[in-house]
Amino acid sequence: MRRSAKRTVPNYVIALIVLSAFMITLYGMLITRLEHARYYTFINESIGQQVEVTYRIIAKGERLSGSENLRVPFSNRSVRNELETDVRLLQSRLSTLLEGIRHTQIHGTMPLADRFFAEDHATSTFTRDIGLLMNGMEEFTTLTDTLLAATDDATLSQVLKRMSALRDWQLSPVIQRTRTAASGEIRAAHRLALTIDSVNVGITLFMLFLMGRYFFGPLANRVTEQEDHISKVEAEIERSTNRDPITGLPNERALLRHLEALLTPGSSGSSLAILIHFQTLTHSRLLLDGTFTSDLLNVLAERLQQNGHAGQYLAHLGQGQFILLRDNEVQATDIPGCITRLEEDFATPIAVKAHRIQVRLSTGFYCPDGSETPDEVLANVQAAQDSAFRSSDSRHQRFAPEMHVRRREQKTLAQELKKGLENGELRAHFQPQANLRTGRITGFEALVRWYHPTRGFLSPGLFLPLAEELGLDDLLGEAMLEQGIRALRSWDEQGHNIAQLGLNFSRTQLQNRKLPDILKWALERDSITPDRIAVEVLENIHVEDDNDPIVRNVRALSAAGFRIDLDDFGTGSASITGLRRFHAHRIKIDRSFIADIDKRSDNQQMVSIMLHMARNLGLEVLAEGVETEAEIAALRSIGCYSIQGYVLAKPMPFEETGDWLHTYRAQSGNSRGPRSVAV
Repeated sequence: MRRSAKRTVPNYVIALIVLSAFMITLYGMLITRLEHARYYTFINESIGQQVEVTYRIIAKGERLSGSENLRVPFSNRSVRNELETDVRLLQSRLSTLLEGIRHTQIHGTMPLADRFFAEDHATSTFTRDIGLLMNGMEEFTTLTDTLLAATDDATLSQVLKRMSALRDWQLSPVIQRTRTAASGEIRAAHRLALTIDSVNVGITLFMLFLMGRYFFGPLANRVTEQEDHISKVEAEIERSTNRDPITGLPNERALLRHLEALLTPGSSGSSLAILIHFQTLTHSRLLLDGTFTSDLLNVLAERLQQNGHAGQYLAHLGQGQFILLRDNEVQATDIPGCITRLEEDFATPIAVKAHRIQVRLSTGFYCPDGSETPDEVLANVQAAQDSAFRSSDSRHQRFAPEMHVRRREQKTLAQELKKGLENGELRAHFQPQANLRTGRITGFEALVRWYHPTRGFLSPGLFLPLAEELGLDDLLGEAMLEQGIRALRSWDEQGHNIAQLGLNFSRTQLQNRKLPDILKWALERDSITPDRIAVEVLENIHVEDDNDPIVRNVRALSAAGFRIDLDDFGTGSASITGLRRFHAHRIKIDRSFIADIDKRSDNQQMVSIMLHMARNLGLEVLAEGVETEAEIAALRSIGCYSIQGYVLAKPMPFEETGDWLHTYRAQSGNSRGPRSVAV
């Protein structure tokens, strides 16, 4: 095979390229020298007097020289104006050049100005020349300021003498001599030029040309870009410190500044502050993916802005809280209308991605009197909203001073709740469930109880909403799960055949996509089968459609073998829908239908209808809150045989369940059915 010849560049081509580069460089140096040599003249005497001007012109190799006497009338206004114009232009160019020299970096090392003082460059001809150049330029700039400020010829003459005395520098007016036919007067057109009187002037100027072309020009562009970037960064910093990053609305910092400008003494009744808390946002932190809550926030903010009024200021405080300020004239009679408008704005579900969300909101409102600080206004409206959030009577409340007392108590209780969870003060109590036909105990329901070390027993209604608000419901649910599994295992070891344990989960826990895996892992660890755990779902828990995370989780648990109980059945507005969506195995009829069922025919009829419906759907039924033997007899008569309530026993600590089970079985037997056993 023939090998291809390696191509090489002929030597004469290389020589030609090198020679061309040299000639171009030399030509540039020559042109630079000739260009600047045209402006050489020297001032020998004071301006404004009869002076001898020595001139030297070099152009195209022809040298002309000579001298003439003429009077330079600097006091002439037009000549003075030309001088000032030239000086200001020169100052601008000098300033740009100096700034470029100071910041230019050679080969990415130190700034050029710093190299003048580096020992290893102190003897460099180039850096020394540049140092002289900078020193002269700085001193010259100072003198031009004095020149522009001069008001008489004597001062001008003195300044120009100092300029002429500068080492290696000259201020050179180029005199174009023309004679007029009328008077023969000599006119002087002055042009300022800054030159270096040095043997290496051509090389220095050529190098300055290259630096300007390849260093200072790009540097100026970079400086401009940096200034633009800095302006953008400053604007972004201002935005980030005063705007919410998700909605773009003013944040709490901006709100307080707005309140400071708004609040004036004697402005009572003219402003209205409304704090809106979307409880849906509190519950949605575990929904779908990380963008869901952000999308929901933006939709809520958009709807609030679209339905706003003139004089309205809207801010987002985070955690599902928005604040609305009405700083125009607001009367007390306007407040109910504002609240009604808010309710109407969010009465219909909100579409977010593929979901329709029915939001729940609570509001607190307050009318500042102008004497408060912005922080006090915000604290007052937050206290009102907090009271509305916890109230079972009204979701919209106006601030009252005593609300601060309740809020402080809630904060104290919140701190104690965290400590109580850490110290194991919250414990599971177990209430039995029985079958009236067989008399057997079929299961227990685990209910949380808190015995405070100083306050004593605290009602679950007092601390459970607080736990959910603080995000402690996950920890609380895990604690109840662990205690419940330990109870099942202990009952098995003691020979008690407890078929089922009911566990309650908060809305937030049911939204957690990891809940099915958490439950399965916990049971597998202790060899407990899923069919022994009943997941209790409140019947009145609100879900919008079958794609709701709660629905998906509950269905996944049902498919994994867990039992699903629909708790408090009959108290919600979508009982039948809940049965279909949650794939429930059993309904637990609420106490409100069981109380006095032996005396109230309407309750008997309602329970009978529920029983008939459940049988047709293949569901089990349990009556909750049964407290008397008469209620047991009434339930038997209509065919309801599974019960739970004080008639059996109150919720008890695990340590008491073993003795209770022995006593119950000894007293009731299998023929007579369950009887109340005191604990």
